[in-house]
Amino acid sequence: MKKFLFVTMIFASSMEYSMQRAVNSMQLILARSAALVRNSLVKANTILAKGAEGVLPKVEPVVQRVQLNRGFARALPKLNFCKITAGIGLVLSMEATEHIAAETRFKAKTLNQADLPQEAIAEALQSEAAFTQANDSKYILATYGCGSCVAVAGYDETNQVAFIVHFANKNEVKQRGGLIFYNLRLLLKQSPKTPIKLHLRGGIKGLSEEIVQAIKIWMRICSDLPMEIISEDILNGGCEGKSLLINSKTGEVGNYESILNPHHRTITDSDFIRCLLSTHRPSIVVSYKPKIIN
Repeated sequence: MKKFLFVTMIFASSMEYSMQRAVNSMQLILARSAALVRNSLVKANTILAKGAEGVLPKVEPVVQRVQLNRGFARALPKLNFCKITAGIGLVLSMEATEHIAAETRFKAKTLNQADLPQEAIAEALQSEAAFTQANDSKYILATYGCGSCVAVAGYDETNQVAFIVHFANKNEVKQRGGLIFYNLRLLLKQSPKTPIKLHLRGGIKGLSEEIVQAIKIWMRICSDLPMEIISEDILNGGCEGKSLLINSKTGEVGNYESILNPHHRTITDSDFIRCLLSTHRPSIVVSYKPKIIN
């Protein structure tokens, strides 16, 4: 019996040592990965800065994302540009600059984020909506990380009012879609003379069809707020996510990368938890709207 206990103790000690070595190795790998990411970002920002000065041909950044579960993401606390995608968890964005500016997947005229004042951009995260108008200090709206989620941006030419909403599931559209109509009516000084123009982005085939279907039903609910889809890039993406940006002065749309915006929002723990619960407790939070409604 003593021999058995002795062997068991040795085995347990060996297992503990092996597991500790594995943990130490993983911490080392994560530390090195973090250093590589930071170095890549510094190089990318340097290249982008030179491009803006005319030293290099102008390029638009394209994001490549590495999927991390939450436990691994905690090991990289200083990299605060993590992004939330429904059912995916945290997504870590890394910069690449090989995307030629002429390339575009949108049918509508696109904006170049680098040409816009970054401090004028209001962000909407997953399960959030934002509203603005042309005379507001933050007259540009943006969202990102639309993997299985679907983003909708709308623009009313008559009043120069824009909105953006990041739907994570069909129940958010069905149960909280009325919030969009309510806030739009507060901003509209007169009835729209033409239909509100909609742009749809995101979604994964086989996962997001119900969200798109719910949106197309939702947009026809209010006869006093007619809407039409003029551009869409949906159901053809992956877990890397898509983004959307809209300018309320012109109605133009484009891609958006939060890492290029020094004024971007930092995702909090409460944001993360709210997104995880969105399937069971559908909600849309207004992240931004004009302070003064004329």
